[in-house]
Amino acid sequence: ASMLLPALSKARAAAQSAKCVSNLKQVGLGGVMYAHDFDDYMLCVQYDTDFHTDTLWQHQLIVQGYVNASGALQCPAAARAFTISAAAADYDFPTDAKDMSYGLNYMTFGASPTHGAATPKRSTAIEGFNSASRIIYIADSVQGIAEAALLPGVAAGSWNLSGAYLANNSYYPHQTYDWSYYAMNGRHNNRANVLFMDGHVDKLSPAEFNTADHWWPRQNNRVLTWY
Repeated sequence: ASMLLPALSKARAAAQSAKCVSNLKQVGLGGVMYAHDFDDYMLCVQYDTDFHTDTLWQHQLIVQGYVNASGALQCPAAARAFTISAAAADYDFPTDAKDMSYGLNYMTFGASPTHGAATPKRSTAIEGFNSASRIIYIADSVQGIAEAALLPGVAAGSWNLSGAYLANNSYYPHQTYDWSYYAMNGRHNNRANVLFMDGHVDKLSPAEFNTADHWWPRQNNRVLTWY
């Protein structure tokens, strides 16, 4: 029986990764429909500045009907699952968004419509840099304060670990700069599942994720620039 455990563990991990890939493809399709309905604008992280779950990009996919259930926004390999209701009231961000599984590349696609550095952009503006097949849109992320409490060397309660955001300098469990800042999470055999802007999904290792092509163009004072 003990000989079967490693094989069963590998099979379970493979199934979890496959479900995660399927989730991201659904999210990608939802993002395409969102852009079609909203004058070509891509999803941004949140739609006000008060950090409420009912204004985050995941919730927008649900309430607009682009994703049928919050299960499509949950990676089965994540430490904990989260729930966002389509009828969600005005929730406090650090408490109720703590278990989100996926983050959005906010420095390219926007943090919020009123953000000082990164606002929503049309897909055509980003595609003008010929980067749609390379740039990270949404990916496995460290889930926030719930998972932070389970990870070594991190103080629980840091809202910087919110799974809604994703930045290009952080990868857990292999630290790159400061992984606690909007980190990508390599929870699939030390690789992260990634949805690229053109809709395809692939895995990135720590060595692969931080190349400039995966994160640029990015915004500087709300203007898309190349490195």
